[in-house]
Amino acid sequence: LPWPAAAHRRNSRVPKLLPHLFFSAPHVRASLYLDSESRLGAAVNVSAVVRELLTDCGAGFAAQAHKTRGVHVLREFRAIRDNANSVEPDAVAAQEGQYRADQQYMRTLHEFGGVGIDAELLVRKTDDRPTRQLSEAWMRAYLRGGDRDQPAFSYAFEKAVMAPCRRAAAGSARREESCGLSCGQGFVNLVGHAASNDCAALQPGAQLTHSTEFDRPAWSAKP
Repeated sequence: LPWPAAAHRRNSRVPKLLPHLFFSAPHVRASLYLDSESRLGAAVNVSAVVRELLTDCGAGFAAQAHKTRGVHVLREFRAIRDNANSVEPDAVAAQEGQYRADQQYMRTLHEFGGVGIDAELLVRKTDDRPTRQLSEAWMRAYLRGGDRDQPAFSYAFEKAVMAPCRRAAAGSARREESCGLSCGQGFVNLVGHAASNDCAALQPGAQLTHSTEFDRPAWSAKP
């Protein structure tokens, strides 16, 4: 791995972001990454997760939208600072400065909003070229920034997926709405967070007093 053993967070991102280098087709059909602080639940079958999120949707990449920063992706930097959640604060600050100095990126966030995931659940088809390209773009952005991977994902996703899709849609009979991010709309399937208001509403006697920030983004499917 490219970093010293003490840089465990950095090193752990290699298999997380580039699983196709470790689990190759045709021996492995899909990979599932689950953060150590998360769980699927005892009754959940991993094969069923892959089938529901990938196979049934014709997708190669699936993840949860961030529960509060699915659209306002630059707030991730503030959260990293407030929680002291980085061992490379200077690199994180420089990364934020670079993103804010990217006029095209900032204009896109203003016009369309960002795409932020919590990166705690990632399901990916191994033999899928667009998925591999997204993973590699994510790693390139991560290598240029700090040790937290969420901001790099949002930046790479805009540059490698959304911007090219909008350009292709503008130059053809397709509409920009065809650059969808939920089940059946493309190689990416993003769902609402398990802590979103969608799930809170299912709890017996639930009173939805949550902030509207817990509403899932319009581009994501119900969790």
